[in-house]
Amino acid sequence: MQPSTHLAPSQAGAAPSRELSEFLVELATSLQRRAMYPDGHPMLLATVDRLLARLETILRERPALAIGVARHQLLLEATATDPGNAVCRELSSRLHRHRIAALRFARGVTAEQLGELLNRLAIEPARGQTPLGGSGAMLPAWEHIALEPAGYDRFVLRADTAAEEAAEAPAPGGADGLWLELARLALQGEPGDVAAGASELDRVAAGIVRRIGAAGQGPAVLAQLTRLAESLPVAPEEFGTELRTRISALIALLEPGALARLMADGAMAERDRFTHAATTALAADAVVAVVDAAAEASNRTISAHLLRLLRKLGHIAGSGPEPVRPQADAAVRRHVARLLTDWHLEDPNPAAYTGALEAMAQADRPSAAERGADPDPYAVFCTALEVGDSGPRGPAAAAELLRAGRVGEVVSSLLRTPESEAAEAAWQVVATPDTLRAALAQAAVESELVGSLIERLGAAAVDPLFEVLAASEDLAAREAALSALCRLGEAAAARAVVLLPDAPWYLQRNLLLLLGRTGHWPEGFSPARYAEHADPRVRREGLKLLLESPDTRDEGLARGLADPDPGIAAVALGAALEQCPTSVLPLIERMARDPARRSAHRVLAIRILARSRTARALQSLTGIALPRRRWFLRRRLAPKSPELLAAIAGLATHWPGEPEAEPVLSQAERHPDPEVRAAASRTE
Repeated sequence: MQPSTHLAPSQAGAAPSRELSEFLVELATSLQRRAMYPDGHPMLLATVDRLLARLETILRERPALAIGVARHQLLLEATATDPGNAVCRELSSRLHRHRIAALRFARGVTAEQLGELLNRLAIEPARGQTPLGGSGAMLPAWEHIALEPAGYDRFVLRADTAAEEAAEAPAPGGADGLWLELARLALQGEPGDVAAGASELDRVAAGIVRRIGAAGQGPAVLAQLTRLAESLPVAPEEFGTELRTRISALIALLEPGALARLMADGAMAERDRFTHAATTALAADAVVAVVDAAAEASNRTISAHLLRLLRKLGHIAGSGPEPVRPQADAAVRRHVARLLTDWHLEDPNPAAYTGALEAMAQADRPSAAERGADPDPYAVFCTALEVGDSGPRGPAAAAELLRAGRVGEVVSSLLRTPESEAAEAAWQVVATPDTLRAALAQAAVESELVGSLIERLGAAAVDPLFEVLAASEDLAAREAALSALCRLGEAAAARAVVLLPDAPWYLQRNLLLLLGRTGHWPEGFSPARYAEHADPRVRREGLKLLLESPDTRDEGLARGLADPDPGIAAVALGAALEQCPTSVLPLIERMARDPARRSAHRVLAIRILARSRTARALQSLTGIALPRRRWFLRRRLAPKSPELLAAIAGLATHWPGEPEAEPVLSQAERHPDPEVRAAASRTE
């Protein structure tokens, strides 16, 4: 009867994946069969082949598979088997009896190596055989399979037990046994040149650091730490107190950043479990270290000022005056617990977080004079925001920071702060035109810093932005300032009209462009004077404004069509092509017939004439296509040109069958050039 392949999740962490569970069951079954059948039995060959097939499937997705061994559990990556599962419990017990702390399978393992491993593990050490990992045993040297011996039974919490006696005693249970398993995980494969004088805690801490980042080992260490922390509340008092002290000291011995890296190795759920367990189980300073490491590993936010306060309380709880230690210890746990309740929110200052700061802010603390130094205004400012202090201290600190040029720090802090009376009081000091000018000197117009100030200031941001538009030598900066002014709408348009008369030509051009983009003309403003400006760049923008208004459109067309600047003439022709009043048709006709004009302009003028469908336009198009010759010569089509093709197409579209157009169209239809023939048969 085959054992079940389901491995129930342990209380310490998530269950292994299905493929890992099936591999463990196959390994346990293979060991049972190897113990049952003699060498050379056909059943053994099939057993090794099945085990190798499952292992190769696992190693296709990872370079190696590491399995940690506890007395009644196996640890794989960030998971652990259920100690109540009979199959895995027997497998872990067998490996434990062989004094094996870990197995490692690498890619390339062969059936021969697996067969030898099964042969060695199938022998029971209790029957007089030396355990594979026992003292004096020679571990097999396989290329793709590695065994780590367990030789650290002395790491127990009984201070009155000699090391020699501990080595012979069975591994303890409960919290004491969990500490032993942690030591085994941390110290497996420890190099032989470790300093003999190093304490047990030093060696375990160094071992944990070595495990960080190793495939499948960091998560196992974190899972074991979690189990230890969770076991402390139910541990016997004589062991619980010492173990709490020992684990807290172990965390303090880890090198800087090691705890955060260890927690980053594990899954999010395991990090959260360890953090919550540590909050109630460990010493106050260790609690602060765990929370700080969890925040770094999870990319969560803890205010530097909150963290500083927690560390101070943790220090007082551990080594402060005896009467205040219990209060400081309780304060750390209470505030961390409140912080963790809302830590899942995106807001870095959730309600419980702010409540923790408010509660701590009420505690008596020495003044700046007593400390012998002035407080950092940024610390005062941030603390006022975090505790919701709407008094004068926060705004005063903000003003001092602004005078020091620290605009970015102030605005960034305000942007991270939820709306509150304290934040609004600070904004009253910060959101000013002078602050915006200082920000523009430090950052681009399109930056978050400047954008937030513009949004806050509204119409009051107009003058600083016009200063950038007038003075900046950076084209991108001017364009960004112009875009920001356009978003301000009527306020920017009204100010632009005031600035226009005395502005230099280049600013006048941009101010007119702004009026065109916003679509707002203050009452009484006329762009006519700027449509007559000496500089064609200003004149063009003034003309565009004339063309945009129904009341001044005809005037703008007349001015533009008569303007000698080709760019302005093109703008006017484009507007006339959409809608052309009869009053400007003579100007259009003159342009269509003028050989000094650009060909593209003449073609546009011809198309406009054709759309007018007037008798004068018919005569003009016929004259362009069939220029008059001497009386004795037959009238023929003009040489092929864009103007000829446009005239023929206009006649074919708007005057088909018209007798006056017939000479042109009949010649075009018989013309040897296919483009000319096509023009006579197409519509515009």
